[in-house]
Amino acid sequence: MELNKDDFNEDNMKIAILTLPLHINYGGIIQNYALQTALRKMGYEVETINLKKILLAKKYDIPCLRGLIDSLKSGARQKVDGFIHKNIVLTDPIYNKKDLLKYDFSRFDAIVVGSDQVWRVRYAYPDLETYFLDFVKTGNGCKRMKKIAFSASFGIDSAEYSEEQKDRCGELIKDFDLVTVREESALPLINDVYRWECKKAPMQTLDPTLLLSKEDYIKVSASCHHDENTGGLFYYVLDMTEEKWNLIQRIAQELNVKPFTVRRKPYKWYDRDKGNKLVSSPGEWLQAFHQAAYVFTDSFHGVVFSLIFQKQFVAFGNKKRGMSRFHSLLDKFHLKNRLISSAQDYDGSLYAESIKWDEIRLILEEDRKKVEDAFASVLSSGS
Repeated sequence: MELNKDDFNEDNMKIAILTLPLHINYGGIIQNYALQTALRKMGYEVETINLKKILLAKKYDIPCLRGLIDSLKSGARQKVDGFIHKNIVLTDPIYNKKDLLKYDFSRFDAIVVGSDQVWRVRYAYPDLETYFLDFVKTGNGCKRMKKIAFSASFGIDSAEYSEEQKDRCGELIKDFDLVTVREESALPLINDVYRWECKKAPMQTLDPTLLLSKEDYIKVSASCHHDENTGGLFYYVLDMTEEKWNLIQRIAQELNVKPFTVRRKPYKWYDRDKGNKLVSSPGEWLQAFHQAAYVFTDSFHGVVFSLIFQKQFVAFGNKKRGMSRFHSLLDKFHLKNRLISSAQDYDGSLYAESIKWDEIRLILEEDRKKVEDAFASVLSSGS
């Protein structure tokens, strides 16, 4: 059933989610869907702030360009948009910081920043301070919204903020009612490197995609089943190289299975994969994990969904996009041996090793309860 904000129960607490602009990024879209769905299951009404990152938006934010740029959307973008609009409740579009500052958030009781790499300078749009809620009005009769950072990520282990950014964001984070981060390595960054003061001690929490079950994702992707992929090796690679491509072919041959993929966008450097030309929808991406017997990925969310769908997997570390999230996730589930950094590190026995799925289930249950309790402690009327 398509979600509609007009169906909201007026008596329920209303939450706005601020995450990175939704584009052709499966992990980014599904983590937003998962957080919104998890909060709705807790009894809250939720909308996602519909930030629209458009071409040349920072320098040339001219209204007449908006229609032109939107008209250039590809079929791939339309597939992705179809999933978003069916499954995620959005506010009206917001194109720039000026629009964000003018937007009326008075109907919301709380605003949640997260998840994904919202605190990484290179990804923050329109600017870093946005994701520390500098646009939220307080005082002068404005209702104070509760402020929560949920599973926010810096993306890397080391400090990259300028002194000005560190001081400005440090002042803003003081007003957050709850700060949770995705990676364990973010805690010393906040406490020891940036030395930020928080109302409550920051805590490490699950990526929101892990708040939902395999059955939740099967339900939302059931119409995208492709029998020909059942039992194969699903490779989801963000940054394809000759080394990774050769390793994929080697693994498929050793396992005697068919390799297959879905695309966020065409690989630029080669044109060998003629059966996978079209960019797929997020639903098709989820179905690929469900149908595969094995997964090979250099994506953080590729690892996450291998765990959710209980698939044998190998993760090829992606230093370009940040290693801390791989280490934090795999350490939590005692699967660090599944991470390799080169083809030479690959051991064919990895896919044969058993994974203690019952142990992983218990860890997830405990952490999901911790998340629910954390939200309740902040959002309860007496807090």
